[in-house]
Amino acid sequence: MAFFSIWWKQQSDEMKNTVRQLVNEGRLEFINGGWCMNDEATAYYTDSIDQLTLGLKFIQNEFGDCARPRIGWQVGQ
Repeated sequence: MAFFSIWWKQQSDEMKNTVRQLVNEGRLEFINGGWCMNDEATAYYTDSIDQLTLGLKFIQNEFGDCARPRIGWQVGQ
């Protein structure tokens, strides 16, 4: 979400409306929703919760309930 938010801030209202429409139609969805993908091996649990909360708040504020992530995903080795 951190990189998406940077891109988002640079977009015109027309592009933002297009993306919102895609989200509302279910043609674009957010997975996990965290601000970043935290390190599972050494992260403090409060940091993991904080970054997830930050990302989810961004999604809620910009897209509403229809964009709430329903799937979690983590890069694995």
